[in-house]
Amino acid sequence: MAFRPSHRASLLLLAAIVLSFSACKKETEIQIKEVDKVYSWQADRHLYGLSKVILGMGQDASSLYLQTPNYLGHLLPVASGNSTLYFTSISWLPSDVTLRVPIVANMYAWPAADTAITITPMADAVNPEYSANIHLLKLDPQATTYKSTLAESSMRESRFAALNQNHYLLFSYRRTPTGPTDPVLRLVLAHIVPNAFQRLQVQSQQVLDFPNSTFDAGSYTSQITAIDDYFLVGSESNAFYNPGIFKVKQDGTIRRVSPQTGVTAFYKWQGKVYAQTFDDKLLVSTDNSETWTTYANTPSLLRSSGFRLIGDSLVGFIRPFNQLYSLRWNGGTGRVRELKNDGLGEAAITDIQQLGDTVYVGTTSGLFKRLKTVFFESKPQ
Repeated sequence: MAFRPSHRASLLLLAAIVLSFSACKKETEIQIKEVDKVYSWQADRHLYGLSKVILGMGQDASSLYLQTPNYLGHLLPVASGNSTLYFTSISWLPSDVTLRVPIVANMYAWPAADTAITITPMADAVNPEYSANIHLLKLDPQATTYKSTLAESSMRESRFAALNQNHYLLFSYRRTPTGPTDPVLRLVLAHIVPNAFQRLQVQSQQVLDFPNSTFDAGSYTSQITAIDDYFLVGSESNAFYNPGIFKVKQDGTIRRVSPQTGVTAFYKWQGKVYAQTFDDKLLVSTDNSETWTTYANTPSLLRSSGFRLIGDSLVGFIRPFNQLYSLRWNGGTGRVRELKNDGLGEAAITDIQQLGDTVYVGTTSGLFKRLKTVFFESKPQ
């Protein structure tokens, strides 16, 4: 008679087999890893301390220049291991964070004192012998300070001076009048050229008066902008007779071209010149700023915006915040499309530049970059 195990014995045998199999299995571990979120904008890691407070930017064919508190920084792309950028400071600047200096490819201008303006070459910025100087008291004994332009604010992007494509410098200054008809504000136009030893020199300089205009102590210039080979100056005051927009040519010719005041930005796009105002007006010129057409009721976000060309596209940035948008005009009708800004944090945007295939955004808390191929991606709604 064959042996048949009992039911209890069968259960014990099955349990032993299961335990034996389980002991042979490798224990599985569950690991939780934190993954960094990938943002559209990446911070440049080469900046530190005050160099991350970017007040303005400029560029040449191969590098960026950054105005920061106390000095001008140079950001140069290099091929060195895992690094793609090299940052160094090249010259001291005033520490005033409300001051914006004009920067072009090979020189920049800055106030060395209330009545002294220095123009410094990028190629030899540390050697003062290579810089040119303009002394206001030699031009006008009544000069008191270059501080006659409205300071940088959340609503306006206002540099104290402008350098045009031919290295003409224009800035305004304040003076003590000697009589009731003596002007409080004047302009200085200077041509800066290198000599045979590549040292900058002031080839010519002249003092300009605003034509048919009188001033009081509260008068100021709101904007000074270089457009091609000429300048546009916005001026205003409660007691300013004939304020508005003035066009200044390289030969020193100055003419009022519009009575409009409160200009927050001048720029040129697709052959037309634009002026945006604080009261939401848009002025458009098709004849190199000689005459203007005025449109009303533009989007209010434009009054506190700066404008740059990225490629052939017009880009705006809202100065108090970190918002970016593309802008297209059809007469006085604008089409605004908001662009991705994730990764920029809570800082205010101060400037935008394109270098090679990369777009750089300067902010009050660092420099951020993004490839141009994806720069114009719309922000999700």
